[in-house]
Amino acid sequence: MATVTITLTGETDYRILNYELSNNSASDKFLNVWQRIFQDYNGQVLEFDFECPTPISSEQTLQYNIHNICKQIITDWPDIDIPACWRNVPYNQTDLNVLHDKFAENTQLQPDENLARMLCDLNFAIHELEAKIMNRAENFESPPYISSCSAHKVEADYSIPLTESDAQCYDAGFKYQNCMIIGYNTLGKDLQALAFDNDINSMKNSLRYVPKTDIKSQFSIIIPGTTMPESELNQYRQSIQQHVTNWAIDNNSHEYDIDPNDFKNFTGRMIIGHCADNVYEWIMQQSSISMHSVRFEFGVVKLQDSGYMLESL
Repeated sequence: MATVTITLTGETDYRILNYELSNNSASDKFLNVWQRIFQDYNGQVLEFDFECPTPISSEQTLQYNIHNICKQIITDWPDIDIPACWRNVPYNQTDLNVLHDKFAENTQLQPDENLARMLCDLNFAIHELEAKIMNRAENFESPPYISSCSAHKVEADYSIPLTESDAQCYDAGFKYQNCMIIGYNTLGKDLQALAFDNDINSMKNSLRYVPKTDIKSQFSIIIPGTTMPESELNQYRQSIQQHVTNWAIDNNSHEYDIDPNDFKNFTGRMIIGHCADNVYEWIMQQSSISMHSVRFEFGVVKLQDSGYMLESL
């Protein structure tokens, strides 16, 4: 059985996590993507995108992070359109949807490097607040730690289309399992996100409704603060699916060619592996964490002074 080993570094020490990949087609495609990346970039430094969308900061702090970034953009780049709702602290989900839609438009304007960085910060700040709100809505006493990695600048060249067989490993209970999932860098929302955000406007916009239809390099590790026995997990999965299906029916999703029973709209995320090493308590004691290395059986992505180096094994 294939394995992926991830080394997390904190302030003074580190932890090693060993993921046993599942025997399914999604795991096979994921490995195929990374194998081809190593074949083409062995010995080179690539730019990797790392994101840890599990905010520890208070909701108030996260609200004002968005406000302050918007204020700085408006001050430094007055020609850039930021919707008036940026002043609406505390933001509701509709405000966040509007701000994120405009963020997506602004990134298409080929902004200069400094503005591009600010827009990236705004996008991340919105995602952090949405994660905080969603964790509260799901009644997490201890929200899971989620960390994502991708070779985002080259991954489009290695994309593999999603099939119904791959989608069988979608699991709405992934946040309660110590696992690795397929991640996504795409702008826009899938059906589950539309339903939980009650985002009818995005459902009607073909550029905003973006189902997950491929497997690329991005993956996320989920380290739960709260776990569930299998019997409760099954009930939870069913409740998530029922909520999304009901929302789609109530809002006439079929009029927009969105079928809640289509495999690309399955709820949850594709789990491709599990880990027996739960380091949640250690993570919560750190003020900063980074992925030092990601080791596959055919190569390793390792932090160097100049970036992340790919080395075939």
